[in-house]
Amino acid sequence: MNTCRRINSEWLFFKQPLSDTTTTLSPTPPAQNDSRFYPVNLPHDWLIANSADHYENSEGWYQKTISSDILPFDASSDDDWLLYFEGVYMDCTIFVNGMQAGELKYGYSSFEVRLTPFLKTGENTILVHVRYQSPNSRWYSGAGIYRSVWLKKVPAVHIASDGIAAETHRLENGNWSLCMHTTLEKEGIQQSAKDFFASENDNPNASLSLSFCVQTLDGTVILSEIPKDTPVTLTNIQPWDINEPNLYKIVCTLSE
Repeated sequence: MNTCRRINSEWLFFKQPLSDTTTTLSPTPPAQNDSRFYPVNLPHDWLIANSADHYENSEGWYQKTISSDILPFDASSDDDWLLYFEGVYMDCTIFVNGMQAGELKYGYSSFEVRLTPFLKTGENTILVHVRYQSPNSRWYSGAGIYRSVWLKKVPAVHIASDGIAAETHRLENGNWSLCMHTTLEKEGIQQSAKDFFASENDNPNASLSLSFCVQTLDGTVILSEIPKDTPVTLTNIQPWDINEPNLYKIVCTLSE
């Protein structure tokens, strides 16, 4: 079962001058009890506090210790734990219990870091190193974890974040062609659903199935089964316009 929890409160932070390029290739995490840390909540922008220099070259460290009540890690479970960042500006590296778990060298994309290989029973500590160097943007960008952070628990095999795409084309007769593309993830490795199930067919214990259906917003089913990666034709679809804002939803289910 999927769970998703926003963890924006009770972070610690400190800012320091920008390091030279040799140290940023592998930043050294500060001690957990470093006296420079002070409390902040997310979203957080450290540049906005200095009105005299909104483009100050600098770097920051964020730290959060997550209790076992919030992150009940069990090494014997197949559940996978992920940390989803809506936005960090600009270059960042994520550490879990002192071990580097991921990085992103771009400030405008959301991204996800897999925590499971680095977790332990009890409390777990997250450190995020963020590096800001100007010039880098036409507009004021801010610096830091400027959007929410989410802690996610998912099954060992799950639909990847942003892993569902619907490809539609209007046909000459007024009907619509729909083709669904889905990306599945297992232990941090992503595969198209087509490739995943092709490899799983050789596994006698394989018991997963992926299904789709098209519904109106009130739950009326338009099409109950959509094959994976194969176009189907939808009839009696009413397009959206300003006078008749018709909307439909596609329900995707990965079940065992």
